[in-house]
Amino acid sequence: MVGPIDLQNVVSKAGNVEKAQYQKQQQSIVDIEQFAQETSEKAKLKEQQVQKAPSSEKSKLEDKQERHKREQEQKQAAAEAGGETAEPENDLVPREPDRGQHIDIKA
Repeated sequence: MVGPIDLQNVVSKAGNVEKAQYQKQQQSIVDIEQFAQETSEKAKLKEQQVQKAPSSEKSKLEDKQERHKREQEQKQAAAEAGGETAEPENDLVPREPDRGQHIDIKA
């Protein structure tokens, strides 16, 4: 059979239980704050880093550069065949109608 609860034992252990619960509560608060700080640091670091362009955009850029190079070679060959000397273009960057109008930023 189960005997009656000794009130003196319960009261004397209440302080120990209170301390343990307080420590668990404080530890969970510290863990949450630490997690929040790590998350905000990661977000700040990610904002500061420049993202690499996807391979499809990289291949598009390479294709445009190759196309421009071929066009320049064709113009030069046509100028030489026509007896004219090819004048170098003053533009170092190829001109495209939609270039320079918008800035694409990916976050």
